[in-house]
Amino acid sequence: NLTTNFDVLQNQVKTLRVSESLPYVVMNMTEAALNAAIRDVSLMMTQRINKSDSCFSQFNYQFDTVPRTVYGLLYSCLSTTGSDLSQMATAMNYVAGLIKTDVINELSSVESCVNMISTYSTNMTKYQAATCLNEARNFLAGRQVYQQQLANYQRLLENEVKYSAGRYDFCLVSSLRQGQTMVNYLKGAFGECVGVAPTVTPFKFKIGGQVTIRFG
Repeated sequence: NLTTNFDVLQNQVKTLRVSESLPYVVMNMTEAALNAAIRDVSLMMTQRINKSDSCFSQFNYQFDTVPRTVYGLLYSCLSTTGSDLSQMATAMNYVAGLIKTDVINELSSVESCVNMISTYSTNMTKYQAATCLNEARNFLAGRQVYQQQLANYQRLLENEVKYSAGRYDFCLVSSLRQGQTMVNYLKGAFGECVGVAPTVTPFKFKIGGQVTIRFG
C-alpha cells in the first residue's frame, strides 16, 4: 500500500499538462479584430477617403506586427507555465520525500523490536520485544502522521495547480488585451490620419476562474 501511494503521488506531478486550446482562442479573437480593422481600412481606401492611400502606407507594416506580437506573448505563457509546473513537480517530490522519511522512521521503530528476537532468545528478551512492539503500536496508532501527510500533500498540490492556472489565465487575458490595444491604436491612428473617427472595439474576453491545468 505504501509503494502504491507513493507511485500515485509521483505520477500526479508527472502527468500535469497545460491546456493548449485557449491560446488558439486568443489568437483567433486577435485575428478577427485585426481583420475587422483591415476591412475598415480597405473600405476607406476603396471609397478614396482623404489621404487613405498615404495613411495606409504609413501604418501598413504595423498591422503585420500585431499577430506576431500576440503569438510571441502566448508562446511565453505556455513556456513559462510549463517551466512553472516542472519546478513545482520537483518541489512536490521533495515533499513526497519527507513523507517517505517519516514512514521509514516509523517502520524502523517496529523493526527494532522485531530484531530483538532470534532462535535463542530468552523469555526475558521475548517479553522485552513484546513490550517494545506494544509501545510502538500504541505510538503509531495515535499519530497517523502518514495519513495526515498524504492529505496535506494532496491539498498542497491542488493549491499549487490552481495558483499556476491563475497565472496562466492572467497571461492569456493580458496577451489578448495587449493585442486588442494594438488594434485599437492602429484604428485610431489611421482614422486620425484620414480625419475619420474610428469605432473602438471593447474587451469581451474573460477566462477568470477556469482551471486550465489538468492531470493527464
